[in-house]
Amino acid sequence: AVRTLGWSLGPRARGQLMSGAMAHEEQCSLMGGIFVLFMQVGLGFTCFMVLVWKKLLENGQRTWLELLLDTSKQLIQAGWLNMANMIFATLSASELPGVDACAWYSANIWMDSTVGVMMEWGMLAGFSTLLALTRHREAIELLETGSYWSGTGSDRSFRKENYLCQLLLWLTIVTTTKISLLALLHVLPYIAFAVSGLLTLLDADRRVKLFVVMVVLPMTFSIFQFVITDSFLQRRPAHARLGQLDFEAAQLRCVPGEDEKEIVQKASGGACLICGV
Repeated sequence: AVRTLGWSLGPRARGQLMSGAMAHEEQCSLMGGIFVLFMQVGLGFTCFMVLVWKKLLENGQRTWLELLLDTSKQLIQAGWLNMANMIFATLSASELPGVDACAWYSANIWMDSTVGVMMEWGMLAGFSTLLALTRHREAIELLETGSYWSGTGSDRSFRKENYLCQLLLWLTIVTTTKISLLALLHVLPYIAFAVSGLLTLLDADRRVKLFVVMVVLPMTFSIFQFVITDSFLQRRPAHARLGQLDFEAAQLRCVPGEDEKEIVQKASGGACLICGV
């Protein structure tokens, strides 16, 4: 875009435009460097500790292993999105005059943590609803988010295929969302221009600007994103899942005299809607 716009101007204006774009690129380089590596490791550790703090405040029955498995999905997602954002920001640094890689990267971070989270929640919720309508017990047990076990009590065993299939599903949702957001940024470049205008206040010191772009902004938005996403990636309580398991059908087919707690245990932990089977 810069090159196309440049050739439509006179030689002097074209030279000023290209030199300005090169100056921006030299001032904010996102790829490589031990400084960037330490910032990213620190960011990931901070987000993980926030989720540990969230676990301590929870009153649910999620175990520490389940927290680790739930969190690993987000850490893998964060690594994939961070790599995609840096590559896209570097490749797009010369597309708009005055918009450098830092501006593109910050715009991506903001979009991922706001619009992206809403899209991911909507797609996961929609998929879960459609899956429940199929009444396919094996598929529901395999892809129910946050569910990694089979059996109950002493017979409970970890099912790695549950985790791997749920991870694949989640990364598919994340990738679909990312592609949609990248298209949206190209359709609405005003977002990148607005972010670039704010970041010009930090142009005097490259390291300060890089610190804000690679640590302050990602940490602020990522903490919000991790906490919100964790709330719908973890397994829902049994009473919240009864909508999928058809509470009325379970209640009608249970032995007369059983209370709601027993119905919940059988409907959520058993293999069939018919209690006792």
